[in-house]
Amino acid sequence: MVKPAGTAKSEWPARLVRTESVLALRTGKIILVLERCVDRSNAAAIFRTCESLGVQEIWEIASSIEKRKGWKEEGNKKGENAGGGLGAEKWLTLKRFPDTASCIAQLRQMRVQIWATDLGPGSHCLGEDLDERRQPCLKLPDGKVAIVMGREVDGVSQEMLTAADERIYIPMVGFTESFNLSVATALVLQRVFSMASTSGTTLHGDLSIEERNAIRADWYPKLWAKSKTDEGRNRHLVYLESARRGSLPNVLPDLRRPNGGGRVMPKIAKKTETPRDSESQWGRQWYQRRRRQRWGGHCGG
Repeated sequence: MVKPAGTAKSEWPARLVRTESVLALRTGKIILVLERCVDRSNAAAIFRTCESLGVQEIWEIASSIEKRKGWKEEGNKKGENAGGGLGAEKWLTLKRFPDTASCIAQLRQMRVQIWATDLGPGSHCLGEDLDERRQPCLKLPDGKVAIVMGREVDGVSQEMLTAADERIYIPMVGFTESFNLSVATALVLQRVFSMASTSGTTLHGDLSIEERNAIRADWYPKLWAKSKTDEGRNRHLVYLESARRGSLPNVLPDLRRPNGGGRVMPKIAKKTETPRDSESQWGRQWYQRRRRQRWGGHCGG
């Protein structure tokens, strides 16, 4: 039986308590722009990084490969999770553009500052370049900022660099002279969050009420999407209405799970559990299965 709207804080399901705790720490100030990424495994890893760091919006500019295969504004839903994204994309606000010009036009219309990653001369070392007063040369704007990550081979396009308000880079001191795209994205975003923290600005939790309600309308149905009955699939409606009225559960003080573990891809989990893991149920099952395969039914225990 679903309770009426105005649900007491103690009556919210655990899944919604966690959902609201995550939403309370989302930021809308940063937009991650992924320009012409050709490797979907990299894209999936970037989605996972952004979701984990609390960045809600990702804008994608189609690559030449996508255009040849037939670009779609809604994206390739079947392949978005390739490479270990753990389904992160379903909790993000994704927007896709057929070309760089249309993305720039949208950013300009919204008055979003553009910070493009670039190793060329004149770029600011993110969080480290200081002026004569030993203050950071680059400071986060009051409004939104778009962090642009470019293609794996040659980086951000010249068209985007020309439109950029600032060019940024992260220092490297090795021979390889480059980071993997998903790694570079994580490092850049972490430095941006650190810059905000140093200046006394809090990025997490800056979404407006309207933005939060729009995200709830997207997230809540997904929490019961696998229910086998209409009543179960519609269970979110009462809580959605309660949230819109401002009646919300108390958020979790810490999003880490009690056992200290996080989500791991099943195939990775299996690789880390070997027959020598005597305390692992999977390890014992694996050992017995291998014995049966080798000796047929002539094995005991």
